[in-house]
Amino acid sequence: YLQWMYPDAKFIFLVRNPWDCWRSYKGYVWTYRWPKQVITKVSQFAMLWKKQTSELLKFSGGNSMVLRYEDFLKDDFDWDGLREFTELPNITQKGLEKRIRGIAIKPQPVSELDLVTIEKICGPLANQLGYVGLKETKFD
Repeated sequence: YLQWMYPDAKFIFLVRNPWDCWRSYKGYVWTYRWPKQVITKVSQFAMLWKKQTSELLKFSGGNSMVLRYEDFLKDDFDWDGLREFTELPNITQKGLEKRIRGIAIKPQPVSELDLVTIEKICGPLANQLGYVGLKETKFD
């Protein structure tokens, strides 16, 4: 739909390690589809991550690009490649210097069951992207 509305636009989608993403999210309440689809359980979260990531990868190419969040934050990120893709010559890392935080709640521990559930649901797709566990990302 966005491509149809903005045919000359470029889209950049960030994908994050599902284990790390759950660690950041756990304890929050998020409504995926109002009013009934509230994401509170690790299994709901993992299924949504898998679905969304699969869809993003399916439509990557042309005017859209999928980047791993972890790569985007690295000091040696390919800013020239991003500038070339977006056709925006002034994009720099400087924009990442200021972090804006959402609601501050104390992080909740990730249980062994959480880790196993994410592995069961997201494992094959996550591994394809170089994600192998909590705080474990393979870098090329």
